[in-house]
Amino acid sequence: MSSPICNLSTELLLKIFSFVDVNERLKLEEVCKRWCEISKWKWLDIKYVHLSYKHKSTYIRRVTNRLKVLEIYDTCNSPLLKNVTQYMSTFNNLQKFEYSTVEHVCDNFFCKDTNDLTQILELLPITLKKFCLHKCILLPTYNIGKFKSLKHFSYSYPNYLSHELEDVLTNVLESLPDTLESLHIFGQSLNTKFHIGKLQSLKFLWLWSLKLKKNNITGLESLDKNLEHVRLWGKEIDNDYLKQVQKLDCVKMFTHTQEEKIFA
Repeated sequence: MSSPICNLSTELLLKIFSFVDVNERLKLEEVCKRWCEISKWKWLDIKYVHLSYKHKSTYIRRVTNRLKVLEIYDTCNSPLLKNVTQYMSTFNNLQKFEYSTVEHVCDNFFCKDTNDLTQILELLPITLKKFCLHKCILLPTYNIGKFKSLKHFSYSYPNYLSHELEDVLTNVLESLPDTLESLHIFGQSLNTKFHIGKLQSLKFLWLWSLKLKKNNITGLESLDKNLEHVRLWGKEIDNDYLKQVQKLDCVKMFTHTQEEKIFA
């Protein structure tokens, strides 16, 4: 005798399957031939995917070019990046890409997996809107500027990285396109230098734990049209930066160290 659920219409099964977590959807295809066909239809609706080293990533092969958001949460012993790379060219409508590593990664993580990550970055569509890398290092040869429509860039890196990262971060920041509206940088105190004045579309600027000394970041005073929200947090912040932001009439909220000021 067949189960009552097998007598449900295709429309009802599609609705039920839509509530099943993507990590479990492949199991639906193993129930019977009908469920297999119906389950495959639901992959067309997938627009958000969060991949983790904790789960099998085999279902990524079912995701179509309707995918808008791809988030990857990885660790040094995971084959996740290598598995994802072979399907990246399919996601030509991707709007947001986020890659994060677990907080306590081994020391050789970056030398082991950097190549796989670089391949994924090269396959991202140039129409990408949001690009986030957390607890991660970018290669100096990678050009963020290829994303001509990029609106948000967020970059954080582990505190134990050496000061060799300074040049890497400088190259990344200098290559950001002028379409950028939101810039978030988090990490240990580094003498990062770049000219921010070219980012005339910038609305949100968050710089955490950077050494903001005179001439490290130039052009801040020229962001007098669109900049609305500024956070400058760090142990070493030159007063010149604070004065420059305070002179910008467009800024509505300004936070530095432990103080917060809201401008009418």
